[in-house]
Amino acid sequence: MNQAQTKAVNDYLAKNTTFATSKLHNNANTAALKRANYAAIKAIFDGAKMPNMGKLIIEEAAKYIGNKQTPKLTINVEQPPDPVMVANKLKLMLDDAAITIEHQGVTVMIDCDQKKHQHPDSPIGTRQTSAGNQFYDWVDADWHQENTMVHAGNWARLLDMAEGDMVEMKQGVARTDDLWTGGIHFEGKCLFTNNKKYVAFHCYPADNNKALRWR
Repeated sequence: MNQAQTKAVNDYLAKNTTFATSKLHNNANTAALKRANYAAIKAIFDGAKMPNMGKLIIEEAAKYIGNKQTPKLTINVEQPPDPVMVANKLKLMLDDAAITIEHQGVTVMIDCDQKKHQHPDSPIGTRQTSAGNQFYDWVDADWHQENTMVHAGNWARLLDMAEGDMVEMKQGVARTDDLWTGGIHFEGKCLFTNNKKYVAFHCYPADNNKALRWR
């Protein structure tokens, strides 16, 4: 921090003597608490008419404030995601949805890439770059809403997420052997914003899933 930034922090601490212990979280170990620390320290500079302080300055201020306490505190911070970028990510997910349901508070979407994994007589989605493992023709939109979309929603409900977080649903990470024999692979993501989770994915039967795999 430069001299003016250090003075702004010291002036604030002099007027708010319990700030570090009442407003900041010592040894924060979750994204939500780290981001709360970040916002609280950034507010010091905003109040001093020093807006747009970058990540490095906030980190330096957090260490400075922690070292001034007796005993010393470890003030961990994490810069929150850009709200505009988060809103853009959500818009892309919503625009790319082929099917959407609500499952226990989670918005669950099958994305347009599902087409390459569907039987030609039961299309879902509009985008197909290459054919992959495909379901039988009776695995249609209704079946997915009762099975794979419920599974994806349950997966998302268990995630510990903070505002703006996005968690990838990678092959092998979110798969289940409960959906017939051999399992189903899921590929997608979960976004948490405005206190709500949004899941978008596509899925396909595993190689040895004879009950569901057409080809």
